[in-house]
Amino acid sequence: MKHKTNKQVFNKAIKELNDIDLAILRERILTVCEFTIQNKETVTKQMEGGFISPELIIGACERIFEKFNFKD
Repeated sequence: MKHKTNKQVFNKAIKELNDIDLAILRERILTVCEFTIQNKETVTKQMEGGFISPELIIGACERIFEKFNFKD
């Protein structure tokens, strides 16, 4: 069984979810990213020694937040 890529999963969701579902998904993504960005020190401490570096997660959240924000 071939696993779908993250891009394939997101594209399928965009095509199949209704506008309310997508608005909720967007809001949840923004909330998690904003929390991570605003709490960099806490997130870094919690993730110390983990498999994924805190800097990678924080950087990803900053980029994701920029693309998903409601300002543009």
